[in-house]
Amino acid sequence: MRIANVELTLAKEGHHVFLTGVTPAELLLLVAEHHANVGKDPVVSLVETNLGIGKEEEIEVEFDAKDDKGQPYKKKEKRKVTNIERSPLLEVARLRGKYAGNKVTALFPGASPNLPSTFDEARKIGPTIVLPTAKLTEFRLM
Repeated sequence: MRIANVELTLAKEGHHVFLTGVTPAELLLLVAEHHANVGKDPVVSLVETNLGIGKEEEIEVEFDAKDDKGQPYKKKEKRKVTNIERSPLLEVARLRGKYAGNKVTALFPGASPNLPSTFDEARKIGPTIVLPTAKLTEFRLM
């Protein structure tokens, strides 16, 4: 699974957060949680990144850029990205430790959860999901 750095809008007022090391499954959870508050796709930017762990893979990316005169154009370049090996169960356990367990369980139920394999898939599916009401992050007293 690939890893990305993501900038998210949390509300219509423009509250932003920057996250690093985000997986497609984590992005699905975040989009499902925040799309209603924002009223659209909450992802402002997403850049697949190379963390120096796992397998390294080279991909071609296209992004908006400006030329010397300030004119916008689409730029293409090759980048090295991280592709880590993590089982669906380990990824779900990681997400349960980071976010509200009831939301993670509702999103990825069962002994063999089906996780998105790409960031595009997560962004497409996320707005169609209704998560149970609760805080996204839970603090547990032990």
